[in-house]
Amino acid sequence: MENIVVGRIVHYVLESGRSEGAHRPAIIVRDLQQPGGLVQLQVFTDGLNDRFLLDDHARGESPNVIWRTDVRYSEKPEPGTWHFMME
Repeated sequence: MENIVVGRIVHYVLESGRSEGAHRPAIIVRDLQQPGGLVQLQVFTDGLNDRFLLDDHARGESPNVIWRTDVRYSEKPEPGTWHFMME
């Protein structure tokens, strides 16, 4: 997939927590070079306002930045996917 660049900021659609479905900025940290635009992301949340489930924190994640792996691209924003930011 074109335009996937490590360090690029994209939007991730939250899949859990109080803000499920909300878009949050994320940085691509690894391009898995797979069909569907699979990437690894560091997602910047609205801290405790997003209220992620306890299992996220049990893995040692911060409430401010979460790591998401094998995230697929979707033109239609769906929970658990990423898309390019609209200008």
